[in-house]
Amino acid sequence: MNRTFVREKTFARDKFLGNMKIAVMSMIVTYVTSLLDFFLVGQVIGEKALQAFALLNPYLSIIFFVSCLISAGTSVMLAFEVGKGSRENGNRYFSQGILLTVVTGLLLGLILFLCKDLILGNKNVPTEIMQMMNDYYLFICLLPVWHMVGELLFSTIWNAGGDRYCGISMIAKLLVNIVTSVVLMKYIGIGGTGLGTVLGCMAGIIVLLFYFRSPDNVFHWHWSFQLKSIYKMMHYGTRDAMPYLYTAALQFFMNLYLLRYFGSGSILIFSVIMNIENLYLTVFNAPSSAVSVLLTVFVGEGNRYGVLKSMKTAERMATLEGLLTIFLLLVFARWIPAFFGISEIPDIDATVSAIRLFALGALVYPYTMLYTTYYLAIQRVYLSMRMMTMQILIMPVAFGVLLSRLFGLNGVWLGLSLGSIVTFILDALIIKYRHHDKSFPHLLNLDKLNHQLSYDVPISQEGVMSLVDHVEADLKRRGVDPKKIYRIMLMIEETEMLVVERNQGRDGIIQCDIFLEDPIRLILRDSGPYSDVTDQDSVAESFRAYSATMIGGSYGAGRYVIAWGNNRTVCKF
Repeated sequence: MNRTFVREKTFARDKFLGNMKIAVMSMIVTYVTSLLDFFLVGQVIGEKALQAFALLNPYLSIIFFVSCLISAGTSVMLAFEVGKGSRENGNRYFSQGILLTVVTGLLLGLILFLCKDLILGNKNVPTEIMQMMNDYYLFICLLPVWHMVGELLFSTIWNAGGDRYCGISMIAKLLVNIVTSVVLMKYIGIGGTGLGTVLGCMAGIIVLLFYFRSPDNVFHWHWSFQLKSIYKMMHYGTRDAMPYLYTAALQFFMNLYLLRYFGSGSILIFSVIMNIENLYLTVFNAPSSAVSVLLTVFVGEGNRYGVLKSMKTAERMATLEGLLTIFLLLVFARWIPAFFGISEIPDIDATVSAIRLFALGALVYPYTMLYTTYYLAIQRVYLSMRMMTMQILIMPVAFGVLLSRLFGLNGVWLGLSLGSIVTFILDALIIKYRHHDKSFPHLLNLDKLNHQLSYDVPISQEGVMSLVDHVEADLKRRGVDPKKIYRIMLMIEETEMLVVERNQGRDGIIQCDIFLEDPIRLILRDSGPYSDVTDQDSVAESFRAYSATMIGGSYGAGRYVIAWGNNRTVCKF
């Protein structure tokens, strides 16, 4: 029996680990896709093509920023509405998000096309490299609408429990990208990798569209376009989107700084470092993405124990990822330059030193990604954005420039990592000092937390009876009216015994949350098959089903809303 958030099996832990599988797959595909172009142009064309691609990379980051702003914001607002029990409002946000991605994607592509001469007008870039940039640029203009639609569909379908479709979509996207890029490079050079990326996005979208024809589909079209809701949606998309904008700003500034003070050769090393940065943003974003799906619903419910259970698991995963990443970068640094086609000994040595110095930032990056997601989810928007701005952009740039004056080019790479570490430590001290009356570092109201109860049990007869006994004992200890206790126990027992009956011996978890408010709120969720006990019009297949439906439907405030593809029943007493 688990009533808190220790390392026992919980519903939130199981759901997080399930989300993590898709997040890791998405992470691998996202990173491999971004790395693929660098690898192909470095191996097939050479170091000059790698420099051309590095100089264009900020514009790809801008596309990812706008895409993530809409897709992540839509997903968060949709989950908030589902957490509050309104699937219809969630569908409005989904429909509005589709409209926004199509319109914004087309406009962004048009703007990039019209600004081509302005963007490619840097006179410090050698002619050969500039020609390669021209060859690739057209496909950057074609990318926004396809990437943005694909990201929105992926995030919302994943949020709705369509894990299988998301997984197949990622595989299709990666395979099509690899095959078409390799083939097309033989005919159109560096531009082949750009067209391959576009075709990969199209393949991923085609797979995701099959979800809407499946019986699992929970989305329905509602024409909706409200400026106020668009602002809210983008407001919540800032955390996932801003790293791409900050990466673009970092690349713009450092490209200019390095070209001026250290020459074009430093751009080659910087392109490798920015791939490590992209590794951080993808690898360390996996726990954040996995937990974000849970947090938005739990926050919508006001479920603080659900929040804590989710975050404890995510924190352990972030720690593991950070340590493993540092170890791999330090051990395999010597082999990384060859992957990018860097073959000259001086360049190899300089790149290896840069990788090992920059790897130190992996000490704090996982927590930066996780807590900026978390603080945004609990409505601490300013805190989330301040942490991200200082730790990813401002302080790394400031430390990089400062230390470059002391230690030369190696000072740049050391400064980029030390800036993040120092800022993270300062942020932690400030948060602990300013919010001493709340739980650190989660900033939850301790009084409200003490007025909630949370339980996790296996889907079994023994688990349900143990749950009922613990609920009765805890509610009596809290001085709850005996009549309410009886009704709550009856609701739990009948509802969850029906889940046991329908689950037929499969493994699963039941989570029961009780909010000691006026009226008392009960939320029951499980990972078993569909089971709506509030639907009195449903055909009962057994006496247990009939009994549970009669009891579940007898509470006027009772409602059933699927969340994450799992059962969730909410009642008030």
